Amino acid sequence: MKTNYIKTSIWLLFSLFFALTTKAQTADSGSNARTVNISSSYDNVRNDGGKRVETMEFTWNDKEYKATLVNDKLTELSVEGEKVAPADWNKYNDAIAAIREQIAKNREQEKKNREQARLNEIQAQKNQEQARLNEIQEKKNEEQVARNREQDRLN
Repeated sequence: MKTNYIKTSIWLLFSLFFALTTKAQTADSGSNARTVNISSSYDNVRNDGGKRVETMEFTWNDKEYKATLVNDKLTELSVEGEKVAPADWNKYNDAIAAIREQIAKNREQEKKNREQARLNEIQAQKNQEQARLNEIQEKKNEEQVARNREQDRLN
């Protein structure tokens, strides 16, 4: 009976510790008038011959945009499936600013995700070690229960 209390207590402490050390990702509640209506539906980053090529397709203010950036420089822009000439890009300064802001947010979130994944891996290792220690303690508790029974029998 005592073993069950000890096991339950240890498990409860372990669960509480894990719950308190886990940090959920939260959405940015700050809103910006330019990007309120942006929704990224596709964001791809690849390395092409040493150049960072980023392609985004998204909806902004009810229009479909596709942008390609090479080493953070806009190289292609399409609006509603129509390719926009570089000379006309200034007509889409707000959209381009929204693209750049979204890219910055995506990169920041990517950095946070990598850090969280690293922390999760560390926590998983700690959890495995704690589980191993819990098993050892459980065996010790069982041995103690057996000794207590033997002592009770002798008494």
